[in-house]
Amino acid sequence: MSDKDSIGRVIGVALALCVVCAVIVSTAAVQLKPAQQANKTLDLKRNILQAAGLYDATQSVEDQFAKISTKVVDLRSGQYTDQVDPSSFDQRKASKDPALSAELSDEEDIAKLSRREHFSLVYLVEGDSGVEKSFCPSEVMVSGPPYTGLLRWNLMPTLSRVWDSMSTAKRLV
Repeated sequence: MSDKDSIGRVIGVALALCVVCAVIVSTAAVQLKPAQQANKTLDLKRNILQAAGLYDATQSVEDQFAKISTKVVDLRSGQYTDQVDPSSFDQRKASKDPALSAELSDEEDIAKLSRREHFSLVYLVEGDSGVEKSFCPSEVMVSGPPYTGLLRWNLMPTLSRVWDSMSTAKRLV
């Protein structure tokens, strides 16, 4: 057996190949992270526009989304709040943080989420007569990972009516 076919040399080549591939994959992941985040945000905006019935594939998503305002509602009081910045708020992370969420009792937890965040994003479509539609991100456990979607309410000009609908939606899930 020659030196080129020795076990040490084969293992060395395999390790070197693994390290090179790991560096390439890691570099690609780091370089693509900003693009992935931008695509995630664009996808969310497109989903909101589609739920609102406002999406037009011929126009820029950013231009169309300008008609929608984002606010944060305190789910404990049902009032809008300025305690949380809507542009940086991550509702999924908040639902796992004990400081930003509350544990649900078995009676309240019909969707098997175990915790409910104190704050939620609300997307408002405003028209000539005020708020025409409002959307709230929702998460429901299905077999496996949670399903995240948007709950939609039409013609809800006041937050109290949105809160009533959110309470009704919780009972219906």
